[in-house]
Amino acid sequence: MTERVCPLPAAPPLPQEAGAANAVDRYDPTRENAKPERPQTLRLCSIKNILSAIYAQSNAERI
Repeated sequence: MTERVCPLPAAPPLPQEAGAANAVDRYDPTRENAKPERPQTLRLCSIKNILSAIYAQSNAERI
């Protein structure tokens, strides 16, 4: 058997490719965050808190 040898070495990744690979590590959805990085997320959290408070009040009035 003859082995094939690649005449050219592998090219280093382009800057945008390297950045994309690093972005996967930083923005992994399984990573725990105490503070969300996006302001949109903060707004959604406050809306959810208000809605859950309203829901809790309506349930308390039923009792």
